[in-house]
Amino acid sequence: MKNIIISLDETYHELNGTSIYNKKFKKVMSFHYPEKIAAVEDFEGAFFINENGEKLYNKKFQKTFGFYNGIAAVKDESGYYHINTQGEELYSKRYDWVGNFQDGKCVVRDFKNNYY
Repeated sequence: MKNIIISLDETYHELNGTSIYNKKFKKVMSFHYPEKIAAVEDFEGAFFINENGEKLYNKKFQKTFGFYNGIAAVKDESGYYHINTQGEELYSKRYDWVGNFQDGKCVVRDFKNNYY
C-alpha cells in the first residue's frame, strides 16, 4: 500500500484519510518499500512497525531511521550501527553517527570526528 502517508500530527499512518491501525505514537516516519517497514518512536524508545502497527522486534533503540535496500541505521547506548530487516546487527563496530546505505555504501563518523 504505497499510498500510506504520515498524519498531519506525525503520530500515525493513514490511507485515504483513515488511520491504518488503532494506535498513536510519539512520532512516525514514512514506510519504506519494498520492506513495508516504518521507523516509529513512543515514550519508551524507537523501533520498527509493519503496516498493521505491530512492533517487529523486541529491542527498542534511542533512534531509528528508514530502511534502504534492506538496511536501516539505528542508535542505542553503544552508538550508531546498521541492522537488516530481521533486526540483526550487520557488524559489531559502533560509530558516533552513520548515514543510510545507498548503492552499497554509506558515510560514517567515528568517535574521533573522522568521516569515512
